[in-house]
Amino acid sequence: MVEQYKIDRIRKIENNEVIVLDDVFQDYFVRYVSNSIFQSSIWRWGHTTFAYGNSSLTLENEESNPETPAWRQIIYPSGQPSIPEVYQLLVLGVLEEFGIQPQLNEIMINGQQNNHWVDYHKDCDCDAGISFVYHSNYEWKSEWGGTTEYIDPSTGKPVHIDYKPGRLIVMKGNLTHRGNPPSEMYRGLRTSVIIKTFKPSDDPYQF
Repeated sequence: MVEQYKIDRIRKIENNEVIVLDDVFQDYFVRYVSNSIFQSSIWRWGHTTFAYGNSSLTLENEESNPETPAWRQIIYPSGQPSIPEVYQLLVLGVLEEFGIQPQLNEIMINGQQNNHWVDYHKDCDCDAGISFVYHSNYEWKSEWGGTTEYIDPSTGKPVHIDYKPGRLIVMKGNLTHRGNPPSEMYRGLRTSVIIKTFKPSDDPYQF
């Protein structure tokens, strides 16, 4: 039987709340994921971002800004015969934390440098998606910034969630959000793993 707190979490997400969890994974696994990402050779250009901008970018003015691609990796679907083990373990751990078995839609990794301002976007247009955002750098300082930002549907105002290694942020896929770049004090990549899922049917989750 699934624990009640897991059921309560999913119900909150279905009601447009955002769940933030720390310490889901042991330290060694956070390091393992981070090392796997930074040692990978499959980084590609691709995610649409702003070449120049600042935190005052809004949904209304973002289309008028110049754009440049940031880094990303597509883990699934990628045309490869199987998902690498590290990401299998990550997905299994995330889903176990919520007690659900959704349909897996995509696993991707975003890599942003300090000049990469990502468009506000939704991971899906329907009401059946749940997205998991995992902060995957092993080392991070608060002055480096790099918040995950979403638009509160009840107020229309942005909410910033601090970047923290191993932090897991869970939201409905149709919630408007973006990852913000690191400050100029950090010249490396701010990485995050995005796991996009869908409910297997239009019915509420069954536990």
